[in-house]
Amino acid sequence: MIAGRHDWICAPEFSEEIAQAIPNAQLKIFENSGHLIRVDEPQSMLDEIAKFLSFDHLV
Repeated sequence: MIAGRHDWICAPEFSEEIAQAIPNAQLKIFENSGHLIRVDEPQSMLDEIAKFLSFDHLV
């Protein structure tokens, strides 16, 4: 899961709660983003997606 620290639509606290309810979920909070992470931190978001898809998150 990904979330923006300054998201006013789905606050990070809600994302944390959701992540805790999903077994084996991982949550990445982007510190310089609001709801539109793809606009606020596009390269960081792409890097996290690439990392997830490469299974580096399992190491």
